[in-house]
Amino acid sequence: MIIEHHGPHLSTDERSLFSVAYKNVTNTLRNSWRTVDALHKLQLARNGRVSLIQLQRQHIEIELAGVCKDVIDLLDRDLLPSASEGEEMVFYSKLKGDYCRYLAELGQKRDRDRNADLSLKAYKLAYEHASATLHPLQPTRLGVALNFSVFYHGK
Repeated sequence: MIIEHHGPHLSTDERSLFSVAYKNVTNTLRNSWRTVDALHKLQLARNGRVSLIQLQRQHIEIELAGVCKDVIDLLDRDLLPSASEGEEMVFYSKLKGDYCRYLAELGQKRDRDRNADLSLKAYKLAYEHASATLHPLQPTRLGVALNFSVFYHGK
């Protein structure tokens, strides 16, 4: 991985590429999960067969959880500890909140609650740090406000 060769400090462009690459993967999986979950609920309501649907949903959940955990591990292990004050710290904290929120959307209730708590902590850190260090119209600060509100709306 690039971080092993060049260190954990990514340029703004590299952070954007990192974010977009993982977002594209997770968005596809999240959309697939929502579709399969809706089909599962529909079949349950009709007392229909759900074994294949349930199997596909579990497969998507495992893949999505793996991607989210990879991002969170990378953030916790390399990127957040070495992030500079300001935009870089806010960006990574927001990203952690996002991926914990994605994990909170699926799984068992205990896991959902734990991931929702982790997401809340990451968003609070990002919001507080953004408020103290970034201009109110700075795009990363606005992104934190938007995603934090999505978190609260989804609860």
